[in-house]
Amino acid sequence: MVLVVDLEGVGQDMLAVPIKAECIVPKVRVTPNEFLQFDNCFLKHPKTKQIQIINEDNLKARFEIMPQDEQSKRVATYDVDMWSGVIEPHQTQVVNVKLQTEILGPVRTNFVVKIDGHSSQVMMLILASSGGPDVKLDKQELDFGQVTVLQDRRDSFKITNVGQIDAEYTAFTKNRDSIWKVIERYGVIKAKQEKTITVSCIADEVMKFQDTLHIIVNNGMEVEVQLRARGTGNTLNTKVPMNIIDFQTEYTHKQVPRQYFLENQGRKPMKIMWVRQNKMDRKKKQGEQAADRKGNESTALMKRTGSIMGENAKEEEQFVFSVVPEQISLGPKMGIMIEVRAFSHHIGQISEQWECQVLIGSDRKPKPAIKSTITANFITPSLQFNSPDLKFKYEWEKGVPA
Repeated sequence: MVLVVDLEGVGQDMLAVPIKAECIVPKVRVTPNEFLQFDNCFLKHPKTKQIQIINEDNLKARFEIMPQDEQSKRVATYDVDMWSGVIEPHQTQVVNVKLQTEILGPVRTNFVVKIDGHSSQVMMLILASSGGPDVKLDKQELDFGQVTVLQDRRDSFKITNVGQIDAEYTAFTKNRDSIWKVIERYGVIKAKQEKTITVSCIADEVMKFQDTLHIIVNNGMEVEVQLRARGTGNTLNTKVPMNIIDFQTEYTHKQVPRQYFLENQGRKPMKIMWVRQNKMDRKKKQGEQAADRKGNESTALMKRTGSIMGENAKEEEQFVFSVVPEQISLGPKMGIMIEVRAFSHHIGQISEQWECQVLIGSDRKPKPAIKSTITANFITPSLQFNSPDLKFKYEWEKGVPA
């Protein structure tokens, strides 16, 4: 290229001046040059890495980080603390790159740096492995050992969120008809915090139980806790305690019923049998014993009770209390109303010992379920007129209708 000088009135191209120029660009490199590794990242939790833009020339260098395309933002988004700038000769510019993943699994997205004057752009690939919350358990098993059936036994374990994002969990047992129940079934565990999970165990049969407690963390892992227990006792349940059945004070020669509801809350069929354990224990009041020692008074007392001396020995062998029905079979989760009856010819405090025995499933030998003491104080009605005479007065007047 030349610069030509024309002189007006003299001539053209009187002088030609050569023009020479050299275009150079600064030598710049970016590290890392191919891959920007973020390694393991937590889902939607920002993680920062650095890149270095190094100017190795005597000239200033200008750089620009190209914006991210919209399609790649579905996988991950990144932000920088400096989108463009000028680097002095032989200086280094550090740029912080903050990445936030949007999906689980491997993440790949492009990262482009443009250097003014260079025909090609510096392109690197962002690589990351996106994961959800990370939790740890302090126990892998809860062994409740022997538990009394139909009673609530509880145990607990701790779950710790060792990650950097909140962990939302759901806990449930493998078996639908499980005897275990998670008290804190749903919840959120903050990052770097722990939570105590309580498990309730109500065994409903005399047998061994096993189950698995699954804990699923949203967008994360699944952990398991093994559950074990052995039920003891019996599954016969009464809404009202029957250890002592006290009829209190009742009249003789009168049948007095009381109703009780029995329920088989177990998983196996059950046969129920009521068995009287011993002879009745009859205790008379001191006043009645003194009356028996008097001839005429004793005879009158025996007439009121409906007894005579000849029948007294026979009635001594009769029992006072009964259970209807004495035997019954119940299926699983079924119940029945029974009736305990009291009837006595004699006065005084009378007690009998009864035992409820059960055969569960294929058992051959009955097991005691309830030991009952049935008692009542029997008396005879005592009636007395307030006046020994009953008098009537009739007045008549002639001509006056009666």
